[in-house]
Amino acid sequence: MESEGPGVKPGIEELLIFFNSHKVKCCVASSTPRKSVALTVERGGLMGYFDFIIGGDEIINSKPDPEIFLKACEKADVAAGEAIVLEDSENGLLAANAGDIPVVCIPDMKQHGEDLMAKAAAFVTTAEDVPALFAT
Repeated sequence: MESEGPGVKPGIEELLIFFNSHKVKCCVASSTPRKSVALTVERGGLMGYFDFIIGGDEIINSKPDPEIFLKACEKADVAAGEAIVLEDSENGLLAANAGDIPVVCIPDMKQHGEDLMAKAAAFVTTAEDVPALFAT
């Protein structure tokens, strides 16, 4: 991590370029403390793609409570129903769903059950698959 930075999942930078080219506000809303998230994003070479970061130390209730996502919507001046959350974790899926924010699931190490997947607006295998969801 110190010498090489974090591994960036396939398609993440391309997805961020896609969102930025379409003037979509992007943020990171993580349960991890903000300083650690910022360092990880910076070392991954992705800081320039995000409008802001909200860390777990900036909220009272952690996921699966929707507080962090609702705070991100408020800061971005976007209604929850017009936002989208990209999430891999169970608690993140539950939080977005509880906040009435559409969520796209991009699973990481854990495959989720059908009951949880039913809460997602979409399910994709990798970040590379997300732009196709917005094709008109």
